[in-house]
Formats: sequence, structure tokens, C-alpha cells
Amino acid sequence: MVPDMTVDRGKERLYFLVPDLDAARRTVGTLKDVAAIDDDQLGIVAASSAPLGDLPEASVWKTTQLASGIEHGLLVGGVAGLIGSLLAVTLPPAGLVLAGSAVLATSAAGAGFAAIVSGLIAKDIPNEDIEALRGAIISGRILILVDSPTERRLYIVEALKASYPNTVIYSATESSPLKGPLTVVSR
Repeated sequence: MVPDMTVDRGKERLYFLVPDLDAARRTVGTLKDVAAIDDDQLGIVAASSAPLGDLPEASVWKTTQLASGIEHGLLVGGVAGLIGSLLAVTLPPAGLVLAGSAVLATSAAGAGFAAIVSGLIAKDIPNEDIEALRGAIISGRILILVDSPTERRLYIVEALKASYPNTVIYSATESSPLKGPLTVVSR
């Protein structure tokens, strides 16, 4: 029996560990046919030696911290730019008159610059959820990532369990990523 899967509405990422490429192809076929999942919602992570062929390889957005790095950069840079511009307006250098548009421009420039720098750094930081499963991937198992609305989670899990009862399934949302010991949703 599948545990209660009611979670906040939003997006959720399901992680399916399958034993090999043939199982990955069958699982992806089932996800596309039965659960109406398309390639944009799928990503495959395998050892570098595994030829994926027509399977959709997971993008850098799914395999790294790029998205969260950009988000953090926007926030920190925007705040830093706002504080700097407010200081410049409050304590202007001699002979310089700054208006409200300078505050907006400096905040936007700070956010943009920090987002770029933070994104460049974060693109090289592995996704911690995938990193937690790295041992299984190195040993030859294939990881399938599925991004779906939270309300479709139960349907997707049930569709896969019906076809492949031995598939190990993990789950994560933006507010509750996989950490420490992984929680197995279904076996």
C-alpha cells in the first residue's frame, strides 16, 4: 500500500532508481504512455559510460544547484543594491544628486550581477538529492527524474508500481528536499 501522499500543491520531483538501461527505457515508455509525462518533465542520470540513446538526459537545471543559485543571487544582490543605493541617496557624494530612479537602477543592477555570479558558481555544485543517490548511479543503476504537479504524484507512482513493482521511488519538493537517509515512498 502506498502511504498518504497529500502534500502542498505545487511541483514535486519523483526519483525512480531502475537496474539498467532496458528498465529505464520501459519505465520511460510507461511514464509517457500511462501517466502522460513528456520529455520536458523527464531526465535520466546514469554513469558517464552508459549510452542513453533516445532517453532524455537530465539537464543542468535538474542536476545542479543552478536554479537555486540564481534565485539566491537575485535576492542577495537586489537587497545589497537597494541598501547601497539608499546609502548613496541618504549620504550623497559632494555635488551628486540622486533620484528615486537611481535606487531602482542600482537594485536591479545588483540583482542582475549577483544572479549571474551566483549562477556561474552554482552550475558546478551538484544537486544534493542526486548526489545522495550517486553511489547507486556509479554502481550501474539508472536514475529517472520526473517533475510533476504534486496532485499527480499518487497516479504516477501507482502507474509505475503496477508495471514495475521492484522500482524504488523517492520524492522531493522544493520545501522538503531529500536529505540524510532517503525516505522510500514505494518499493
